[in-house]
Amino acid sequence: MQNKRALTLVFLCIAAIGCYATIAQVMLIREFLNIFYGNELCLGIVFGAWFLGIATGAFAGAKIEHTFKHAFTVFVFTLMVMCFVLPVQIVSVRGIRGLLSVGIGEYISILPLLLTSIGLILPFGFIIGFLFPFSSKVMWDVTVARRSRNQKTISDFRLQNSDLLSNSKSEIHSPESAIRNENNQNSQHITIDNKDPAIDIGMVYIVESMGSLFGGLVFSFFLVSRCHPFKTITLLNVGMFVLLTLLFFSLQKREEVYIGGEKNKYTKRVLGFISLGMVLAMITVWFLPIPDSAEALSAKMRWKTLNPHIELMTSADSKYQHIDIGKQAEQYNIYLNGQYASSFPNEYEYAQIAHLVMTRHPSPKHVLLIGSGLGGLISEMLRHPIESLDYVELDQNLLQISDKYLSPSDRQALSDSRVTIIHQDGRYYVKTTPQRQHYDIILINTPDPSTAFLNRFYTLEFFREAQKILKPDGVLIASVSSAVTYIGKEIGSYTGSLYRTLHEAFQDVLVTPGQTNSYFACNKDGIITLDIETLMGRYRKFQVKSDYFTEYLFYTLLQPEQVKFIESQLGQRKDLLVNTDARPVTYFLNLVLWDSLTGGRLHGLFHGLKDVKLQWFLIPIVIALAGRIIYMVIKSPKTSS
Repeated sequence: MQNKRALTLVFLCIAAIGCYATIAQVMLIREFLNIFYGNELCLGIVFGAWFLGIATGAFAGAKIEHTFKHAFTVFVFTLMVMCFVLPVQIVSVRGIRGLLSVGIGEYISILPLLLTSIGLILPFGFIIGFLFPFSSKVMWDVTVARRSRNQKTISDFRLQNSDLLSNSKSEIHSPESAIRNENNQNSQHITIDNKDPAIDIGMVYIVESMGSLFGGLVFSFFLVSRCHPFKTITLLNVGMFVLLTLLFFSLQKREEVYIGGEKNKYTKRVLGFISLGMVLAMITVWFLPIPDSAEALSAKMRWKTLNPHIELMTSADSKYQHIDIGKQAEQYNIYLNGQYASSFPNEYEYAQIAHLVMTRHPSPKHVLLIGSGLGGLISEMLRHPIESLDYVELDQNLLQISDKYLSPSDRQALSDSRVTIIHQDGRYYVKTTPQRQHYDIILINTPDPSTAFLNRFYTLEFFREAQKILKPDGVLIASVSSAVTYIGKEIGSYTGSLYRTLHEAFQDVLVTPGQTNSYFACNKDGIITLDIETLMGRYRKFQVKSDYFTEYLFYTLLQPEQVKFIESQLGQRKDLLVNTDARPVTYFLNLVLWDSLTGGRLHGLFHGLKDVKLQWFLIPIVIALAGRIIYMVIKSPKTSS
């Protein structure tokens, strides 16, 4: 009975390792994305460092595991180290930009990102990998002890009942049956086939995977929005030390249980009391302001490396991103995963966007806004005689956190009867909304496609989906960063890919000049225009009254020589690529631009990768797999014999 409890607790500890590892991995990834303005390339580098750590740790653990007489002691000690390494790594990631002397708002190039990821992510991955061979050994030792206990019981049974067994076989069939009946009474406990050790190792994989799944679910749907990283770590440590304490005292109650092949009752008792002390310490820490203080201090350290001249007002995590709100003078800035997203109040800038957008259609009634709508954009759009404005914002927490800093006019705009706030993914909404041929204007007000997630709003497939919910004379507007007076090769290829993609989907496409190129697309001629007099006439027709915009600003925004310049630069390019879901070239070209702006050395590599086909990457994988199979065949016992 006691052996079964010990085995169950060992399994729970292994599941806890999987749970701990998954939550730690997600927290470290989120921290990296925040510090490095990360995208999927950053994720790939982090995952690479993580798996490299696991591989090296598992290799090292397998090589030295047999040299330890007490695998259980090493297993426990490594678990304790793991519990204290994670908070150190969180603090290290938050302070790395200062250590690298990265400038304010500066992107870190790819090679330093790679080296930093290896240095900061690999240690924890190494511990997780190192634990696996010792987890298998500990589980095997406990299983062997249990089997030894059963065998001893069978032997004693035979000696004590030899006469009875010989005379009354019909009543007592066998000692094995008695033991089996005893075990069947406790069938709720974990049982393992005692014939093949590989089954024990396989169970370690399965149980750890189940713990990983549980950890991912708990973090995503509960912890991420309720507990900051240091409280989450404290909670995880409490659970881990509780399991270890129960395991220690479960093992020491029966001297028949052997760990590492020798009795170590004293060691288990000492470790048990240490673990119990850690449980009490962690519970005390939970109720003290220590986790909150650690979070506040490390968050401020991170903020100073990102925006030292801006006061941090609030910081929070949602399911989708990390949100910071800073204050400079009388203006609030929103930062998502470390990157600047928008400012409010910013009526002057948003008034230009709003009225430039709304005058693209001769009579807009129904508008769809995907992306940022705070800071005065919606309030300025509502000055036009529209009937409805559907505002699609994925992250509900963003609006909740920003609400107390919004101006009265912004709050009033969000509560306007014409405004409907939809907390849904914008791409999903466009694809599934039943409102077909409903919208006069669709404004894509998302950041540049610097991630595969954002790139989904700039692909040919998305534009064709948007066509279905636009009226026949409806207008779609999207924008990306550009340059005013000089369009280099990287900038031209990047912004030009959107130009080419829109031309594949829409009949008429126009682009405005500036630091940001705004693209206007429509399937009916004569709707969109860059003619200043026409736009001024529409503005007057709408009888718009704004304190931050006048019709004469069209002359500034649409200077004829700049309009001709950008149209000639993009119109003459014959090498522009179409951005699709399967081939996200705009996202790729954004990475090329990132590498160029950060002084990276991978420019040639990126341009070489542009022409590489996906199936080419499968060749080394197939070769490695074939080599592994051949190696296993050669080393198999049948082949050797």
